[in-house]
Amino acid sequence: MRVAERWDAFWFAEASLVRLALIRIVVYALALSDVIAYSFTAFADAGAVTAGTQAKVWKPIYLFDVLGLEPIGIDTARAVFLAALVAHGASIAGLFTRLATPLAALLSIYWTGLVYSFGKVHHDKVALAFALCALAVSPCGARFSIDALIRRARSDRASPLTSPFAGLAIRVTQVTVALGYCAAGVTKLWVAGLEWMNGYTLMAMLMHYDNAGSEFVSRRVGLCRALSVFTVFVQASFPVVFVWPRARWFYLPAAVGFHLTTWWSMDTGPYITLWLLLVAFLPLERVPRWVASAWRDGAIGTASWRTVVCIAPTALVMRILWYQFPAWTLLVAVPALAWIVRELARQPNPALADPRGPTTSV
Repeated sequence: MRVAERWDAFWFAEASLVRLALIRIVVYALALSDVIAYSFTAFADAGAVTAGTQAKVWKPIYLFDVLGLEPIGIDTARAVFLAALVAHGASIAGLFTRLATPLAALLSIYWTGLVYSFGKVHHDKVALAFALCALAVSPCGARFSIDALIRRARSDRASPLTSPFAGLAIRVTQVTVALGYCAAGVTKLWVAGLEWMNGYTLMAMLMHYDNAGSEFVSRRVGLCRALSVFTVFVQASFPVVFVWPRARWFYLPAAVGFHLTTWWSMDTGPYITLWLLLVAFLPLERVPRWVASAWRDGAIGTASWRTVVCIAPTALVMRILWYQFPAWTLLVAVPALAWIVRELARQPNPALADPRGPTTSV
């Protein structure tokens, strides 16, 4: 296969529209939680602008500077927030998807930009922004959406199962996440070299925090050294998942473990806007059938293990989202999640393309 053909195959590999739809639900739910979490700061800044008492200096991010965007008052902030809630909700449900998803992407980026322009810019939204934009121009409403139900009611034609444009959206998300991790690892090596992994660098960082996690780790230089080496290795070599797709079963848990460890020891917060996007590397549409097949075959031990493998991370994510969403919204989400799992498990033959190879596996 020529270079140009491999390049096209990398970006436009046939991928499951069901997987794309599930990623749509996860990403826009994640973006919605982020909009809600930032609303307190955004409303405080907008209120200060309206009252003329703003103490923060407006330093627009590059995008805002280029577009000439200015601070907004409290009335405009409320309108933007309401529009964002509606657009994200419609995107999650798959209602008017072609309109809702780009609108939600723009409003999410704008809402974050308002907060960043009055404060510190963080790097945990880069992958989320690219994922939102990629999904906005993809057929992410083709499955598991109200739009799909309406189309099915109006037409007897079967919907396609795969699309190369589904592969493009998934691949853009994957590449953005991988480059983010790789850049973090390479930067450590470029700036500090091997000294960053001497253990004492991490100890010094941990001493800025006062909690049980930081105290436990910072008192063990050997552990600090091992964690430093592990962190740099995982981050710098993360793009290996594109050359050897099976490596994702090492890199994905390693990345999640990294974020949970830093949250425990450095109070960084869950960074869920970054590591939850790792779902783009997972064949989500196959998971329920993977579990259900073991139960149907009577392999109780295997079935129990597979069930725990699926339920444990799902429960962890729901627990973390509890910080942003009221309890009643999660109670509403559980039946919806159960319905999705049931529908996926009932598929007799998914017949979903999942090209194998060094560069084409999505």
